[in-house]
Amino acid sequence: MQWSVTLSRFSEPRMTTSGSCSEAFSQRAREPGREIAKRLRSACGQLATGVLLLYALAAMPHLAFAQATMGPEQDRQALIHYLEGRLPGTRPKDWSLGADGLAPTSSGAAQPIPFNAENATNSADILAIGKKLWDRRFKNGKSFANCFPNAGKRVAVTYPQYDAKAKLIITLEMAINRCLQLHREPEIEMQNVSVTGPLSAYARSLSEGQRLALRVGVPAARDKLESGKALFTRRIGQQNFACASCHVLQAGNVLGPGMIDV
Repeated sequence: MQWSVTLSRFSEPRMTTSGSCSEAFSQRAREPGREIAKRLRSACGQLATGVLLLYALAAMPHLAFAQATMGPEQDRQALIHYLEGRLPGTRPKDWSLGADGLAPTSSGAAQPIPFNAENATNSADILAIGKKLWDRRFKNGKSFANCFPNAGKRVAVTYPQYDAKAKLIITLEMAINRCLQLHREPEIEMQNVSVTGPLSAYARSLSEGQRLALRVGVPAARDKLESGKALFTRRIGQQNFACASCHVLQAGNVLGPGMIDV
C-alpha cells in the first residue's frame, strides 16, 4: 500500500505555499493572513457546490498524492485503513456524524457517542421542522415527495449526482430547489439555514441506514471526481493547509479558527 509514503507529503507542516498552486496565488500568499484565510475557507467551502462533495462522499478520499491510477474504491479503502489506525476502537459506522459523534477519553483516544433519547432532543426537533417543510403542499397540491422516487425514501444516498445535460454536479439541496422551480414555488436561499438545515436533515433521514450509492461511471462524472480530489488535497494559503489537513489528518480532533489561525 502506498499510504505511508504518500501521507508523508501531507503530515509535515510547512509555511510555504504549495508548488501546485498557481504563480498568481503564490503572490497573493504574501497578503495579510486574514485575506488568505478567507480564500482558504472559500476553497474548502466549495464542498457545498458538489465537486468536493462528490469526492468526499463517493470516494471518501485519503489524500490526492496517491497514484493517479487509484480508483474511488481504492481511495475509500485507504481512508478507512488510515482512520481505523487514527481512531482505534471505532468503526466506519461511528464516523457518520463526524466530530459530533466522537468524544475523547482520558487516554486521548476517540470514543463513539451513543445517539439515543438523552442527546437526540434537539435533533428530533430539527427533524420535526424538516418534516413539516417536506410535507407542505405547493399551490398546485404537490409536495417534495412528488419530485423524488419513492417519495424521497433512500434517495439522499444517491446524491450528489452528475447531470449530463447541464454538465453539473447536483447536490440534494440543489435538487430540492429544482423541485420548487418545477412547481413554480419560490426557491430557498442556501444561506437560509433555518429552512435548508431542517429540510435537508429530514430528506437525508429518509435514507438513514442506507449505504451511499453514488454513480461516477461515466467519464465526465469521473473527471469531476478527480477535480474534487485535487481541490480537497491541495495546499494553499499562508499556513499551507488543505481541506484534508483538518478533515483527514486531524480526524477525531476538535479544531477551531483560534487554534489553526484560519
